[in-house]
Formats: sequence, structure tokens, C-alpha cells
Amino acid sequence: MDAWAKWKGQQIETGVYLPKDIIECIRKVTPCPGEPIPTFANADKGIGPLACRPWRSDEIELEQEKERAAEATAATRTYNEQVQMAARPGKDPPSTFLELRVMLATYCALLWALFGGQCALYIAVLDIYWLLKDDYIAMQQHEFTPLRCREITWAVICDAKRFFHTQVHPSELTQPNPHYPVSHLASVLLDIQNMVPVVRGSLPLAWRLEQNRVGGGVGQQSTPFHTAAPAPLALPMPPMPTHGGAIPLPYATHQPFNQQHVSPTPVAPVTAPPTNQLGHVNPIIRECFKEYHQKFGGRVMLSKIMKAANIDWPQMPYLLHLWDGKKSNLCYSYVCGVCSIKKCPCEAKGGHVPGDKLHPDFCRELCQKLKSGIEYVLRNEQPSPTKKQKLSGSGGK
Repeated sequence: MDAWAKWKGQQIETGVYLPKDIIECIRKVTPCPGEPIPTFANADKGIGPLACRPWRSDEIELEQEKERAAEATAATRTYNEQVQMAARPGKDPPSTFLELRVMLATYCALLWALFGGQCALYIAVLDIYWLLKDDYIAMQQHEFTPLRCREITWAVICDAKRFFHTQVHPSELTQPNPHYPVSHLASVLLDIQNMVPVVRGSLPLAWRLEQNRVGGGVGQQSTPFHTAAPAPLALPMPPMPTHGGAIPLPYATHQPFNQQHVSPTPVAPVTAPPTNQLGHVNPIIRECFKEYHQKFGGRVMLSKIMKAANIDWPQMPYLLHLWDGKKSNLCYSYVCGVCSIKKCPCEAKGGHVPGDKLHPDFCRELCQKLKSGIEYVLRNEQPSPTKKQKLSGSGGK
């Protein structure tokens, strides 16, 4: 692995430790034992990308103690003791752009050391790594949320399981055109290039709900905001066609909204909206909009906020169960404040999602993207008395 790193001139993870069960997989040439469909329980089994995540020194010592104990009690253990001893907390998937890139570089080095440079899986993972090294992608590394990093990791795990479970008969290798196992990661390259979610239906729920944290195994799931039911999956929205059919330009190419030469106007005092009007709003979002709602009485001028924040719809987070393949049916006005649309079409499709059903990661990402726009509108816009009176009444137009 070090030879690959020196040859390619790339940084790899130096804290990798391969436990005894992975060494046995290598020795027996069974790279991915078990079923070809990855699950939360077997994601880190065998020669997969999670094998290239770093270990702390105390984790290595504990694993070595368990291996010595397992060897000493091999002839006396019961079945239940064997199952309990075989259980090992899985490694955390990468949660940042740099962690993801270093893990993939280390995985390339491992595949190259074991199977050589002609391995189709090695070539495919190397292509993803070189894409992440591209300056265009690196300048957008802030778009690589913990969830997006886990989606890419899971796609590589799925492909590795499928690749290593492909059975090839010896006679196929003696033909003029041998049929070697192939990789199916080409679509992941396009998804990363276009900054759209890398969707795999088998992505574990624990990986969707986990917050960005350091240390521990993936089994130590963080507490969701609403524990009565799983929170909806929050993903960055893929690009949507405009009315003219053209795809909007990437976020990095948009010109920033000029806020320097706008003279703020005096702000007239406005009574805050009744508490019951905003009772459905998530506390994280309500705190972000606190001064805004005190001024505008709960009415959300979303278009002005997004324009001031230099945010288009493709950059807005959305909920997977409200994504119909072309657009999001989530009512952002209801999520952020009061929806003033009579017979809101989003409401009919379940788009009026109460705040206690939203995951904290979704709420934080939404607030982060809209914060500058909220501050700008708060400084430079005045409330409309007519619209405020409507909001104070029935809530419709």
C-alpha cells in the first residue's frame, strides 16, 4: 500500500488496522464473505472501503485482546459466547469530503496491493478518487454533507460486494476474450460530477439518521430529534429544469447578490404572531427566524430570502418521500413559518410537515443556506399590513 502511495504520490490513511477476520478473508481468497447484498450488519465485513478507516490505538489494543482471548478459548466456547465474541462495533463511515477522499485513496492502495492494477473494481474506485481530486469538485467540497459522503461510501460497498461475489468458471478465463467481473460505479461518477444524490435503496437507516460525530462505531446511533418515528431522509435537491427547459448553472457560477449599496429603511414595530401560528415550526428553524417572524408576523417571503442568499431550488434541502422525481412537494413556507396559500397544493401531497418530524440535520442545513437572505430581508424589507392582517386571521389568502 505504501508502494502505491509513493508511486501515485497520494496520501493514504496511516492508521489502518486489518483485524484477524479480514486477514483470513485475504488468505482464503474470500474478499467479501456472506451475502452479496450489503446490510448495516455486514457493511464492514471483508475487503470493503470501511476496512480503510483509521483505528485508534486503544481500539487496536482491545481488538488484539479479543483475538487472543478467542484463540485461547476456541475449544471451550458455547454458541452464544462465539456470537458475542464475533460481534465488533463497525467503523464510522466518512463524514467529510477529506475523510472520504483519503478513505478511497487507501482503498485503491489495498485493492492494487491484493489484485493488481488491472482489477476492474480498483480502476472504478480510482476514477472516483481522481474525480474528488479535481479542482472543480474540490471547490464545492462544502456540498459534501455527512449524508452525501455516506451515500458514496455505500455505493462503493454495494459494488464491491457485487464484484467479489461474481462467480467465474475457469473455462471462461481460457477463452480468447475472457469474461472478468466488472464494476458498476460509472453512474456514481456522473452523480458526483452533477452534485446529485447517490441513491441506493439499501442505505441503512442508521446512516441516514446519524449526525456528524467523531469516534465510535456506526452502531452507536445518535438520538433523532423525534424518536417516535424515523425522521425523513434529508438530501440536497438535484437540479430541476427551469420553465424554458434549461438546467440552472451550478451554484459556484452564480453572481453574488449585491448587498453593499442598499440603504436600510426604518423598521416599523410589528406585533409578533400568535404562538399557536408557529407552534408547528421546528425549534431550530423557529430560532433562526425569530427576529424575522417578530417583524413580519409569520409570513415567509421565500423568493426574496433565496434571492438575497444567492440560493436556487437545486441547492435547497428536501425530503426524499416528498420528491416525485422532478420537484419537491415540501411546503417550505409552512416549514419556516405560516403558509398563506389557500388550498396549498403541497398540503394535499403531505407537504405540510410538522417540525417534530424533521431531522435536525435537515433543519440546520436549511437555516445555514437561508441565514444571509433572512438577515438581508430583515434589514431592507417592510411588513405589509394587509398581508399581516390575513395571516392573523384564517391563514389563507
